Amino acid sequence: MQAITIKYLPATNTKASRFKATAAAGSITLGYDHGLDTEGNVKAAASALITKMGWSKANGYTVGWAVGQMSSGVWAAVALDSYSTI
Repeated sequence: MQAITIKYLPATNTKASRFKATAAAGSITLGYDHGLDTEGNVKAAASALITKMGWSKANGYTVGWAVGQMSSGVWAAVALDSYSTI
């Protein structure tokens, strides 16, 4: 399983503001949803990438994910796995 980083991309002259979720396996970019707060947009972007990569299930079980913001301002999502330890 891979960690996901999620970045806010501000508006440019040609594109509206958006969020980009990236993992080693790929990425996805979603437009800013003004009906959601920042964390909601982060979760939506991470969820879209998780769905795209087929990471919502592992060994027949639903995989939970945790999301948090790092000191750099970038957000991260990691899979929760009760069988592994740090």
